[in-house]
Amino acid sequence: MIRIITAAVVAVVLCVGCAKAPQTEIDAAVKAVADARTVVAGKYAMEQLAAVEKTLADAQSEIARQNRTLIGRNYTAASTMLKEVVVKAAEVSAAAAAMAAQESKDAAEAAINRTYADYQNAIKRVGKNAKAKPELAAAMAGLKEAQTAMKASNYGAAIEAAKKAAEKIVAANAAAGK
Repeated sequence: MIRIITAAVVAVVLCVGCAKAPQTEIDAAVKAVADARTVVAGKYAMEQLAAVEKTLADAQSEIARQNRTLIGRNYTAASTMLKEVVVKAAEVSAAAAAMAAQESKDAAEAAINRTYADYQNAIKRVGKNAKAKPELAAAMAGLKEAQTAMKASNYGAAIEAAKKAAEKIVAANAAAGK
């Protein structure tokens, strides 16, 4: 009877001691952090990314600590941290993407506003000049294109259309000799 109990205890201890590191969770967490790092691109949500990277490092330290344990390995804490890393990394990616989109929107709005102001000034200076009118008409068409792109949240296209409109304004001034 004692042999059976001893054998059972030894079997349980060996099974518990042979627990394997949560490799699937490790891989998912490392990938999530790498993806977040790409979205953050050293520019957005840096503090949040640093916190996620610290949690990943803590999880890896816990895994290393458990790997050094001969009997009674338990990766539950590390697994929980790794799952948290995946969730938080996704949140960081979303926050960074939102910040980048807002920055693009702000840049497009500024380009359109600046170009529109230049257009208004050009109208005052050269609006009646016959040589300048086609260029000014093209500039207004470009500004409308930029506004349409803004409404569609296509900020890169809005910036490009505003740049083309600005070039037409410069051409209108040149055509009028101003």
